[in-house]
Amino acid sequence: MDCHDVASLTEYSAESASSMLADVNRAGYVERKRVGQDYGVEFEYRLKETVRVQ
Repeated sequence: MDCHDVASLTEYSAESASSMLADVNRAGYVERKRVGQDYGVEFEYRLKETVRVQ
């Protein structure tokens, strides 16, 4: 998922979603992968396998 995916599922702008994903990454819940700027995003995020969604 990237900031555009999160923004489309919430009421956040892409910029706000990007900031939120960066916070979640710093908290250790996701893994971040640099994808470059090809599609207008710099990073993709993936929930860590050790994190369980309830």
